[in-house]
Amino acid sequence: MALKNRKCPNWKVKVLFLSILELLLNFQNFILVHCYMEGNKCVEKMANMAIGQYSRAKYYMYHPLELISSLWADVSGISQWCHFSMMNAC
Repeated sequence: MALKNRKCPNWKVKVLFLSILELLLNFQNFILVHCYMEGNKCVEKMANMAIGQYSRAKYYMYHPLELISSLWADVSGISQWCHFSMMNAC
């Protein structure tokens, strides 16, 4: 489902959780990811952020069923998708 030749989204929120219960108990476990172009690859630079610091950023969040495939879903309503492999390239 990865879309190639797409512009990198500027910011996305990567929510890390092992289960829905963990997500409910500790919603602040996330990483704000800066996605930028490096040659023809889309690479991500991760930085820990506190909640509230990304209010103006675009929201990207894991769906529990998509955790393994690392498929990013834009939950802010903007139809942008970016699939990250283990090499952080899309």
